[in-house]
Amino acid sequence: MRTSVRRVVTAPFSPNVKSTISSVKHVCRRINTDTNICGSMGRKSITLTTTSVSPQWNYMHHPHHYHATINTHNFWRMKCQQKQPKKPPLSPLLQTCTMFFSTAANDSTKKASPKKKTNKTKKVTTLSLTSKKRRGHKITMVTAYDYPSAVHVDRAGIDIVLVGDSCAMVELGFETTQPITMDEMIHHCKAVKRGAPRRPLLVGDLPLGSYEFEDVDVALRNAYRMIKDGGMDGVKLEGGSEARAKTVKKLVEGGVAVMGHVGLTPQAISVIGGFRAQGRTATRARSLLDEALRLQDAGAFAIVLECVPANVAAVITETLEVPTVGIGAGSGTSGQVLVFHDMLGMLSHPHHEEFVPKFCKRYARVGHYITKGLEEFRRDVEEGIFPSEEYSPYVMTEEEKGAFDLLLAKDEKERRLKHDETMKKLKEADEYEQLSLYGDKDNS
Repeated sequence: MRTSVRRVVTAPFSPNVKSTISSVKHVCRRINTDTNICGSMGRKSITLTTTSVSPQWNYMHHPHHYHATINTHNFWRMKCQQKQPKKPPLSPLLQTCTMFFSTAANDSTKKASPKKKTNKTKKVTTLSLTSKKRRGHKITMVTAYDYPSAVHVDRAGIDIVLVGDSCAMVELGFETTQPITMDEMIHHCKAVKRGAPRRPLLVGDLPLGSYEFEDVDVALRNAYRMIKDGGMDGVKLEGGSEARAKTVKKLVEGGVAVMGHVGLTPQAISVIGGFRAQGRTATRARSLLDEALRLQDAGAFAIVLECVPANVAAVITETLEVPTVGIGAGSGTSGQVLVFHDMLGMLSHPHHEEFVPKFCKRYARVGHYITKGLEEFRRDVEEGIFPSEEYSPYVMTEEEKGAFDLLLAKDEKERRLKHDETMKKLKEADEYEQLSLYGDKDNS
């Protein structure tokens, strides 16, 4: 009958590191692989206490104050645990043995330790966008015009943040994108850069009148301003003519990343007759493909396709090597872009709706909640509900209150006289306005 027997083995240490390791290996080789080993480790020896079905030896030498656990299934673990109140300092030799067991455990398991997860995310680049298209992964792009919107877009993990000239319409209240200036665009680009400084690719729209000149150096100077002053990673410009391709080539050669834009080009609405879909005829669709190829050959890293038929956008996307980003161009593009205010319903209202493009899906109706919150604030203030004591946290001590009352009592009469005089003047001015001297019948 086989019985379990406890045995103790000591492996002597040697001043030579290699001899020490060899000694430990020799002891472990003499033990069956199914044997659990427990023991004590001293400065000059390691004492191994084993439990096995067939004892081979049993002797002990110099047990000390450390406990070692070794599992001989090709995996050695070593844990040192102090048994006395004061832990004696480890000798260099003992430290060497500890390092040996740690190294042996890693080598024997052949399993790499799991990498620590970090919050650091990789910067989106023009090359990573091309890689996404090649691997069939969709690209996301959303506009942002200020610090808060940039923060939200960045937190959502959007690939590209576009500081679009649509800022003129949704932020500044113009009817088209044409009035916005270069200085205004840079102002908004700076705010967006502060809101999304690291991860997403930042692209700024070159506004109308900043790049169309025959002298392409003008476009290059403004592009440099967008990069250096605005903090953008690249610029976007509209059109795919030969002249525009020449400008793109100049910018790229000057070290500026350029995103192209064909289809509906809002800056040119005076020429195309308004915000109208493009590429709906065979001839025009073919010309859009030629424009996109022209921009790609000039060095554009991506191209926006706006308001074109889905089949046309799909053909352009399949033909190009660089990614395409669609807006109102179907699902066949490499990615999609929407305007921040449109997709979140920033201007929505419970009783009336602002104009929203047909291609824009509303993912929220933030405007409803904004209006509701503002109306509740107005009502609370008018009815004296806000601010309550809960929102009036700053108080004086009773002693300071008494001192303040004494200070007020010194000139109370003088202050009352000034107050009465001021009220009299304001009342007279109010009555004068109500006389309707200019025939305003609405006044009462």
